[in-house]
Amino acid sequence: MTKQLPAFAVPGNVAAAPPSKALKSFVAAKPPSALRREERGERLAVYLPEDIATELRVYCAKSRRSLSDAVSEAVRALVASDA
Repeated sequence: MTKQLPAFAVPGNVAAAPPSKALKSFVAAKPPSALRREERGERLAVYLPEDIATELRVYCAKSRRSLSDAVSEAVRALVASDA
């Protein structure tokens, strides 16, 4: 017989707390995703060394910036420096 898990459960039979009101309001208040931006861009795949990718993610999280915005700014600065 299979054990029935509660409505809010994670694999391994460890029950998780239901989402709080604060969490629901935070998720609902998130700004629109990049896919809904007025300024559309071209999607590119960029492969970075793992340490740089981690550093970039942490930097963007701390500064509350998107990865796309940070990479765009860095590439603009790089291209401008060569001009």
